[in-house]
Amino acid sequence: MKTKNLLLMAFTAITLIACRKDEPTPPEPPIPPTPEEPKDTISTEKGSGRTIELEEYEVDWQHWRKYGKEDKITMQEPDLVRYKFVEAVRYSHFDHKFYQNEFKHLANMFFTGQYTENLEIELEIRYTLVDMNGNLVEQFQPFTKKAREGKIADDILVYVTAPPGKYILQPLFREKGQTNWTKMVLYYQDPAEEWTVEVLPTPEKNQPYARVLQVVGMEPYPQVQCYTVPKDFTIEYVLYNPHKVNIKGEIKVQLEREFKNEGNTLFPHYKDEEVHTNLEDYAEEIGRTQVEIPAGKNGYLGTVSCVFPEHIQKSVRKDGSHGEHALFAAPDVYLYFKAEGTTEWKLIRVDATRMAKMGQNEVNSPRFTNKLYALSKKGWLKLPD
Repeated sequence: MKTKNLLLMAFTAITLIACRKDEPTPPEPPIPPTPEEPKDTISTEKGSGRTIELEEYEVDWQHWRKYGKEDKITMQEPDLVRYKFVEAVRYSHFDHKFYQNEFKHLANMFFTGQYTENLEIELEIRYTLVDMNGNLVEQFQPFTKKAREGKIADDILVYVTAPPGKYILQPLFREKGQTNWTKMVLYYQDPAEEWTVEVLPTPEKNQPYARVLQVVGMEPYPQVQCYTVPKDFTIEYVLYNPHKVNIKGEIKVQLEREFKNEGNTLFPHYKDEEVHTNLEDYAEEIGRTQVEIPAGKNGYLGTVSCVFPEHIQKSVRKDGSHGEHALFAAPDVYLYFKAEGTTEWKLIRVDATRMAKMGQNEVNSPRFTNKLYALSKKGWLKLPD
């Protein structure tokens, strides 16, 4: 129970940071400043609903297809006394989808046991995809992190080549200087439930990607993409067409807050109806528009009018301990695309080629995303002037 309360406090703190004007401290992991201003930042001076030319980011695909995947891994039995991982928080700056032959951004927070709470241990960590029979299918590049105050926060971009199917996302670790790897055992979570992921087929070439997403006439709060919007508002977006094929269809804006492993927003372990109010799942359309990118063009700038649903209520702590300045699990906004002549809506994912080129600073850039984080309806919060 102590660990679960800490978990809820940690997540509530993230939303609090996002939505309080007087506390701009970023959540863990620390968010470094963006090294340069994106060249494809939206400008409405020339109007919207038009094709634009976007910068192309050269990626060493041969490097990424092999990066960490051919390393020899020798396993050893875990030391469950020295390394006791109690729980983990899975979250994402973008979405939870995995696609074959695509980049995937991974971010997790691991809570260690009592032994490491007061120690700073430097660990090497690597993620693997294991099939449902326990066979290793794919491994990703290792990275180094320090365990501080009983927590390890990671944030990494990987390239997925595994065939479509269901897998368990299994983290491995070893103390820096060691040779053998150890499976990370989570005491209070079932990996077959909370760490099962599905790798989907490579997207078709007529599927656009998002480079920029923001609210017209508003600035997000510092460091994170958090807006407080009125009932009626307008979203601006930049789409990237990497294959320069003809793209024609509809864009749907969806307000989402779902406690599901297969969703895009929150995992089930965030949900505690004894602690917070109004924890219903929802995924509601709040706007729609048409889009067409001619063959030979790689970018599109557009807008869509949105209406915040009246019936959706804010979630807060039942005991009122965080006052009127904090929300819990505020909804996110995603764009979906339906190609002309089809019936399936597909999530518009972030264009990760920029992150692969520019490095870790791009992961948390508030100007570079495929979602609006923790959207707050005007009146939900009483913010200081």
